[in-house]
Amino acid sequence: MRRMLPALILLALSCPAFGATEAELLLCGSIEDPGRRLSCYDTYVRALYERTQRQAEQRSRKQQALARPPPPQTRAGSGTPAQPTAQVSVAEIADGFSPLRGRVVTAQGVLLVTADAASLYADATGTLWVSVSLTHLDRKSFIAVSDACAAGCHATVTGRLTTASLGPQILAEKVTLPR
Repeated sequence: MRRMLPALILLALSCPAFGATEAELLLCGSIEDPGRRLSCYDTYVRALYERTQRQAEQRSRKQQALARPPPPQTRAGSGTPAQPTAQVSVAEIADGFSPLRGRVVTAQGVLLVTADAASLYADATGTLWVSVSLTHLDRKSFIAVSDACAAGCHATVTGRLTTASLGPQILAEKVTLPR
C-alpha cells in the first residue's frame, strides 16, 4: 500500500480532467496522523469515483439520445408526414438513378442481412438489388431483423432513398417482416 499511494497521488495530479486538484491532495498530504491522512485520501478517491461515474452516466445518456432515430417530420399542425411514402419496387430504384432520391420510399423484396451489409433483392434470383442501411433502427428491431433475415426473408423496408458508393441505398427507418 505504501508503494501504491505515491503512484496514486501522481496519477491523480496528472489527471485534472477527473476533477483532481492539487490543493485537495496537498491538504490530505499535510495531515500528520497516518490514519487520518489515509481516511482523507479515501474520502477524496470516493468523491472522485462518484464524479467520474456521474460523468460516464451523462455521456451514456447523451449517446443513447443521439442513437435514437429522429421523430418523423410533420407538416405544421396537420400531424401528417411531411413527405408521403412512395411505394416502389426494387427494380425501379436498382438502376442507380431515381427521381425519388431523398424521399421516403417503401419497397418489398427478399432482405438478406450479413455481418457487414444488408441488401433488398427484387426476388429470390438476386439479379436486382438495393443496399439497405439498418443503422437507423433501434437495437431491438435491428437484432430481430438480423436474426430473421440472416438466410434471407421476405420484408417490407421503409426509409429514405439515398446514394451510396455501390449505388442506391435505403436508410431503413422501419422493416416489416411477415408473421
